[in-house]
Amino acid sequence: MSTSDPSVTVQEVPEHAPSREDGQSQSIEGENMNETARTLIGKFGKRYTDIVKQYGTFELIKDQDGNVLDIACPAQYLEESDRSGIERYHSGDHDSPRPIMTAGALARLAAAELRFYATEYDELRTDPEYLRSTVEEAARHRIELLPDEQGNAPNIGTLLSNSRFVGQLVRFTLHNTLMQLGMWAITEKYLSEIQELDDRKGRLGAPRRRHELMSHVKFVLEEQTRVVSKRVRRAVVFHTLETGFRVRVGNFPDYSGAHDVPNPAKLVEIAHTIGSGTTEGAFVRFISEDMREDEDWDVEKRHKDLFSELDREPERWETLGQYLAEQLTQLQRMMDFTDMLGHADAGQVPSDDRFKKYADALQQSEKTFTAIALERHIRSIASLEQPNTFAKVWKEIDTAFSKKYSRSPENLVGFVPFGPKWYLPDKAPVIEKRRVPLPLPPPPPPPALPTPGQTRARPPPAVRPPSPTPVKLTPYNASTSGALSTPPSTIGEDPATKGAKVKTRGTQSNSSSRQIFTRRPNTQEVPQITPAVFSVPKRAYDIFERIFKREKGQLSFADLSYALASIGFGYKEAKGSRGSFYRTSPDRNDSFLIHSPHGAKPDLHPLRLRWIAKDWESLYGWTMDWFSMRSPT
Repeated sequence: MSTSDPSVTVQEVPEHAPSREDGQSQSIEGENMNETARTLIGKFGKRYTDIVKQYGTFELIKDQDGNVLDIACPAQYLEESDRSGIERYHSGDHDSPRPIMTAGALARLAAAELRFYATEYDELRTDPEYLRSTVEEAARHRIELLPDEQGNAPNIGTLLSNSRFVGQLVRFTLHNTLMQLGMWAITEKYLSEIQELDDRKGRLGAPRRRHELMSHVKFVLEEQTRVVSKRVRRAVVFHTLETGFRVRVGNFPDYSGAHDVPNPAKLVEIAHTIGSGTTEGAFVRFISEDMREDEDWDVEKRHKDLFSELDREPERWETLGQYLAEQLTQLQRMMDFTDMLGHADAGQVPSDDRFKKYADALQQSEKTFTAIALERHIRSIASLEQPNTFAKVWKEIDTAFSKKYSRSPENLVGFVPFGPKWYLPDKAPVIEKRRVPLPLPPPPPPPALPTPGQTRARPPPAVRPPSPTPVKLTPYNASTSGALSTPPSTIGEDPATKGAKVKTRGTQSNSSSRQIFTRRPNTQEVPQITPAVFSVPKRAYDIFERIFKREKGQLSFADLSYALASIGFGYKEAKGSRGSFYRTSPDRNDSFLIHSPHGAKPDLHPLRLRWIAKDWESLYGWTMDWFSMRSPT
C-alpha cells in the first residue's frame, strides 16, 4: 500500500482544528458527523472508528472508478509526512504548507533545537573567546547606546571598559541561554508524553488529556516567543539607526535597558515610511508600535508583517547583520513550531509540578546571577578572554549554584545531557526516498438540515457487514516506525570491515575546560572504536583534522561542505542564520544545525569551527580517530 498510488487517498480527522493549513478535515463526533463518515462507518463499522481513534487519519483504497474498496491504517503516510515536516522545518521554508506531524516528530524537532542551544551554552562555558564575542555582540545592540534628542550617545568603548556593564551583559547572556535550554527541554518532554499517550490510547483516545498537554506546549512556546521578540526589536532599532527615527529618553537602572520613543523631529518621515510597502517599512512598523492608531496591531501581526516582507525580498537576509539575522531566525522558528502543533486554542498556563519546577528554576537562576559578584573578576570586555579571569568567573557561578541548589545552572533548568549516538551505515537500514504526502481531499459538504416536518435521511446501507472485532492496530511513533522499528547497532559494536586497517594520524588532545556533555555518567556513551569508520580523500581528511584540532584561521564553507559530502551529508540552505547538514541516503542518524555563513564571503570563523567540532562530539561522538585517509587509487 502506498500513498503515492493514485488509488489511495488519506483523510484527516483531527481532535479539534486541522493541523494542515488547507483546513481539509472531517469530524466523527456528535452532530458534526458528515455523510462520508456515516458511509464509512456503515461500510466498515468498528474498523473505521478504531483506525480513526488510533491515528486521527485513515487511508481509503479505491478502484479506478473512484469506488472505495477498503480502509487501511495510514502508518506509511504518517512516516512520510513526518519526514517531510522535519525536512521543511530544518530547511527554513517556514511559509510553505505544513504537513501533518505526529507528536513524536515534533519531539524530535524540539530535541534538535535543544541540542543546538546545549552546544551554544557549552561553548559559552568552555571557550573564553566565544563568551567574549557573544557578550560584545549583544552589548553593541543595547538600547542604552541610542542617541538622545540632542544626538548625544554613550561611547561603546567606554561601556565595554566598565566592569559593571560587562558583568551585567554576562549575566543576561548566560541566563537567556539557560532559558532557551529549559524551554526546549520541557517542550520535548511534553511532546514525548503526548506521543506516549497517543501510542497507549490512540490519537483521539484521550482528547481531554491530549488537549491539555498540547495547550501547555503552546503556552511555553508563546512565552518564549515574547522574550525573543524583544531581542528582535532591539536588533531592528540598530538596523534602522541611521534613519534617526528612534531616540533614547531615559535609561533603566543598572544597565538593564532604556526607554526609546519616536524622534519628534522626524514624525512625518516616520509616518511616510510606516505606510510604505517595503521591507524597510516593515522594519519601522515593527519598532513603531507606539505610532499605530489601530488597536488590533498586536505582536502577532507585527511579526507576520515583517516576515511577509522578507519573504517577498529574500535577498535582504544577506544585508542584515549576523546578530539581527540570528534573532529573526529564532523568532521565525518559534512561530513556525507553534503553528506546527495544530492547536488552535490559546495556550494555557500548565498547572503540573514539572512546569512549576521549570518556572521556579528560571526565577532562581535570575536571582542567583544577580547576587553573584562577577565584577570582582571582570575589568573589561577584553578580560573575559583571559583564561584566569574566565576560570574565576565560572568558578564563581558554579559555586553559587552548587551551594544554593546543589546543582549546576543547566541542570537547575531541567537540561540533561544527551548521549552521543551514531548508527553505522552497514547496520542502519536505508529509508526509501521520501514521497511528498498526497494533499488531503476536500471534505464533502455537510448534510442539509431537515426542513420542518421532515426527518433526516438514513445513512446509505452498508456494503458489507461491520467487523465484529477491532482491527489490529500498531501505534505509530516517529522515532520507531516502519523500517526504523528496530534500532540498528550503535558505533560501540564492532562493524563489519573489509581489507587491511588503514593507519590514521594521531590527534592532539584538546584541553578545553569543563564540558556539560561529559561530566555525568552516560548510558549511551560511544566508546572509541578501531578501525576508523570513515575513509575519506586526503583533502577531506585534512579539513576534518583542522576542525577537530581547533586550528586557527578561517575555513571556507565550500571546504566544509566538501568534507561532509565525502561521508554522505548534504546541505540545506535555509532562510536566516541557520542551515542543516543531512544524510543524503536517509538513515537513523540525525541532521545537525549550524550557524550559516553570512554575507558575501561565505567563510567560517574559528569560533564557528570550534562550535561545529563540539556539536559533532556531543551529537555523534565523533573524534579524529573516526577518520582515516583513503589510499590514492
